[in-house]
Amino acid sequence: MEFLKKLTILAVVSVVALLSSCGNLDEEGIYYSKQNTMICAFSLQKDTSVLSNLDSIFFTIDLDRSLIYNADSLPKGTDISKIAVKATFMNPANVYVNYEDENGAIKSFSYLATSHATIDFRKCEENKVKMKVIAADGHTSQTYTLKVNVHKVVADSLYWKKIETASIPVQQNNVASSKCISIDNAYYLFVQDKGGEVALYRTTNFSEWESGVNITLPSMDWRTLTYDGTSLYVLSADNKLYSCSDINTLQFEESALMGRYIPISLVGVYENNLLAIVKDNEEYNHATINATEQTITLLPMNDEFPIKGFSQSITFTSKWTRDQIVIACGEKRDGSLTNAVWGFDGTNWAILNNAVSGGSLITPRSGVVMFTYYTYEYNSEIDLHTKVLTYFIVGGWDGEKMTNDLYYTTNLGGKWKKAGATSPMALPSAIVPRMGADVFVLDSPVEIKSEAQGPVWRDIELLNTKNITKLMSLTNEETQTVPFVYMVGGSSELQYNFINEVWKGVIWRLTFPPIP
Repeated sequence: MEFLKKLTILAVVSVVALLSSCGNLDEEGIYYSKQNTMICAFSLQKDTSVLSNLDSIFFTIDLDRSLIYNADSLPKGTDISKIAVKATFMNPANVYVNYEDENGAIKSFSYLATSHATIDFRKCEENKVKMKVIAADGHTSQTYTLKVNVHKVVADSLYWKKIETASIPVQQNNVASSKCISIDNAYYLFVQDKGGEVALYRTTNFSEWESGVNITLPSMDWRTLTYDGTSLYVLSADNKLYSCSDINTLQFEESALMGRYIPISLVGVYENNLLAIVKDNEEYNHATINATEQTITLLPMNDEFPIKGFSQSITFTSKWTRDQIVIACGEKRDGSLTNAVWGFDGTNWAILNNAVSGGSLITPRSGVVMFTYYTYEYNSEIDLHTKVLTYFIVGGWDGEKMTNDLYYTTNLGGKWKKAGATSPMALPSAIVPRMGADVFVLDSPVEIKSEAQGPVWRDIELLNTKNITKLMSLTNEETQTVPFVYMVGGSSELQYNFINEVWKGVIWRLTFPPIP
């Protein structure tokens, strides 16, 4: 028993001696190695002349690669020539900062002695900014590369590019009407010439188009073309409903669905029901048509509702209400234009943007393009950009001229913003003002090389105010899926003049590498 007691005491003494030779414990029981060169936390010091939230910018500490950087770059044009940093360490003997200024002169200072000294980060992309940490033993060291990344483009700009290979083999001046729709992950463009011949073109990527069947039909208003998941519907110029159940044959036949009602416009599809505007004894009504059960349900139409020229319908989804189908703008029955955004919840139609009381910035117009895409909301306190679903309205005829302006909102019941001439959301002048274009959002893979490869360390603030680090694992994917906007065709004149173009758009930030 005495032998075991002596052995236990010897073991305790040995452990204490070992700890004393390698490091020590602080008053809170955290052990520090005399060979520890870790940078525990890193940020920029406050300087509102550079950026209002400069000290909130998040930095990643990659210990494996000895690299410290901000994955979400600073706004384009940020001046990084005089930036002071804030760093915490375990127990260093000294810390030195070395950098090369714009003129190539090498600068150096002791960070522990002058922690408020500024650093010129303009050559950080060339790995010219270093921080060397010397451990408490005076010998062990680790040199970190410091990077303060700045966007080379306005990250939240909507960038557009014309797809040069997407020209469709049609005689542009001979087109009477057209419409592009999506069916089963493919896109079909219907083009009817002034002689009545209809040509069908198919694509899956908007870069290459395949020619389909050609048929002759009565003059159709292809802007009314609607697909309910089973059949295609379109109105003729003399207000008759035609349907087709086979996209490959394009055998359109006059439909008996409307009965005695005269169809004026097709609005869209709601829960597999065809929505239309019909006349019954000179009265305008909303019609909900169930093709399977061959039934029509009528609802009186508000005088403010457009009867033609409204946008293609989109779906509004909310966790608080039923899904709604939404349209924007158009021409009312008295011939005047409207700026209203309407929503239908399966029971009633209602104006969503207070247009009648002057609550909308959108000017009255017809033939607008409406689609959903994404923008980012920025929280400067935590340096976080959050992707949010956004509604866009583009172009249209305002009663005097064709436009190519753009409006957007993240709240259909709230305010719309207009993209000014200098706004990063504004359409480029190369996009011809138009009406009646078709827009689709298609996910496409893009190759992306992330700054952060492998495991990285991120600093977090604990309740006891001690800065420590947390290990996070990242995937090293070289591709990611990015949603692109594709705008097809349209008319440059009120009397139909087909624009044989496809434009591809993207918010730049969507193409950036994922932030770890």
